[in-house]
Amino acid sequence: MNKIAIIEDDIDICNMIAKFLENNKYIVHYALNGAEGIELCKSLVPDLIILDIMLPRLNGNDVLQRLRKFTNAPVIVVSAKTMVQTKIDLLKLGADDYMTKPFDLHELLARIEANLKRTSNTSCQNDTLTYRDIEINNSLVYIKEVLVPFTSTELKILRLLLQYPQKIFQSKIYMNPFGMKRMLMMMIR
Repeated sequence: MNKIAIIEDDIDICNMIAKFLENNKYIVHYALNGAEGIELCKSLVPDLIILDIMLPRLNGNDVLQRLRKFTNAPVIVVSAKTMVQTKIDLLKLGADDYMTKPFDLHELLARIEANLKRTSNTSCQNDTLTYRDIEINNSLVYIKEVLVPFTSTELKILRLLLQYPQKIFQSKIYMNPFGMKRMLMMMIR
């Protein structure tokens, strides 16, 4: 079952969404402010995040930016803000989808399923890889059990190296999977 994190300050909305999604076979956890939401996502490692942007303690824009530093899970923004520029800004910050309140729960479910379907195509990227003191779990890298920030490019290279620890790579291997010439040389500099 997929895990969904809801970051929303309205407890009634949290309960309504949670009950509906649990009835549709999802595991749901929620946080009522931005700071708790970030901690929830670090510990839960959700498959998808539903994020309000008008939050206490840390607004949704800041939460989204911080989430993108450690997770690639799809983020659906659910907000009362209807201005097109707000939607554009959040999509550019890393949101995957945007719904305006009030919304239909069945539409939310359809959007969740569509986002999860897109990310399931890369589900092999979500498997835990371990080599000696290094562990990659759902785009989070731990070295000696300490979370270490990696860019997505660094993560792809590390994942490739951990998948084939005995293999000696040539530089051209790094060009093909990611479509960039001389990526390894760029990352070493």
